[in-house]
Amino acid sequence: MENTPAPNPVHTNTQEDPGKGLGIASLILSLIGLHLIALILGIIGYSQSKKVQKTNGMAIAGIIISLIGMVVGTIFIIALVLGAGKTAVEIDKAAKSSTTTTTSSSDDSSRVYKFAERADKQSTDIEVLPGVSASIRGMQMTVDSVEYKASLGDFETADSGKVYLVVKVSLSNNGTSTKAYSQYDFRVQTASGQVLDPTFAVSLKDTLNSADLVIGGKVSGIVVFLLPEETTHQYIIWKPGFESDRVIIQAK
Repeated sequence: MENTPAPNPVHTNTQEDPGKGLGIASLILSLIGLHLIALILGIIGYSQSKKVQKTNGMAIAGIIISLIGMVVGTIFIIALVLGAGKTAVEIDKAAKSSTTTTTSSSDDSSRVYKFAERADKQSTDIEVLPGVSASIRGMQMTVDSVEYKASLGDFETADSGKVYLVVKVSLSNNGTSTKAYSQYDFRVQTASGQVLDPTFAVSLKDTLNSADLVIGGKVSGIVVFLLPEETTHQYIIWKPGFESDRVIIQAK
């Protein structure tokens, strides 16, 4: 009987994987957010497994998840820091704005107004009486006279409870450039708080028109208002063009 040769033995790598435990720990820690520790354990576990020719999938997964988590965390921290910096700047600006407003309000409240009972007082208002000149940006204005009338002529009579205010004004351009002027630069603030524009008067001559005034030029004219009859003060407001400053003249 012939002897049958024995089959060649199949050699299998049954050696224990020394990095398996570290791979499992790396994966678990990466999932609960301990990314740095998970990354270190994953690298060590993967290295140990590689030495015995083992593929440590859990260590690889732990390394990948840890790296992603660290990148996301870094981006979040940077965004948080930038956002906090922006918020701090906005708070600082708001504080400065509040301080400026408070200072401005304090300065305004400390001013002594000539017409203390007048509503809508502004810190830049120039307050004068009729006959006293006031200037804004080189344009000088004087209210020469103020007269209340029930009628302007035979065909212009104020309704009951109304009265005409006839204001004669003089303007002089003392500035360095041509200035525009108009009767609509003038308005009247009533005691009840209305601010009214001039009205058209047929019966009166020499009403102030709208034109330009060259350097050194002078003009005078009449501005007419139809106002409610009131027993308390009314105020003429002169605000030329687009200027922010105003001249306030007590009319009554």
